[in-house]
Amino acid sequence: MSNHSFLLFVISLIRVRIKIKKRSIYLYQHCTRYTYGETFIYDDYFLAMVGALAALFSAVGRIIWGILADRYSVRTSFILSNDVYFTLTFNVTNLVGKELYLVYVCLLFISLSAPFVLLPTAVAKTFGTKHYGVTFGIVFTATIMTSPMSAVLTSNLQSRIGWDGMFLWSQHFPL
Repeated sequence: MSNHSFLLFVISLIRVRIKIKKRSIYLYQHCTRYTYGETFIYDDYFLAMVGALAALFSAVGRIIWGILADRYSVRTSFILSNDVYFTLTFNVTNLVGKELYLVYVCLLFISLSAPFVLLPTAVAKTFGTKHYGVTFGIVFTATIMTSPMSAVLTSNLQSRIGWDGMFLWSQHFPL
């Protein structure tokens, strides 16, 4: 494995952890977004609307990340995506209310859509397109390690450290 492929694997591992936050935020957002939201928002229709808007923002986010990667660079776009992701915290949304929760979830889904655009682009730009499928498959195998680890940790830690602890852990200690 060359230095570039190892670096992309590590980036994928970290971003996939963030995607695990997608899984743990798709599992942990489609489930947690709803489960956490209903701890202080008692309107199921509003929570369902948040989920629908989040999907729309995820789709729009993929276009935005593609434009940013073309205009600036994949590296700059990854950095921006990580910055957006890491500055967001759920633990203040319950203090301000459901409007901030809606904004937060939509911004989060824009950030979480980045790996689906940026990783394939980084692989193609770094290694070319001749063996793209195999190369991208190798880079994306990071999910094999992080998905089960994240699922086990998430299911065991929430009862011990609560929602605030889970969101802070998820933001600051990616697997």
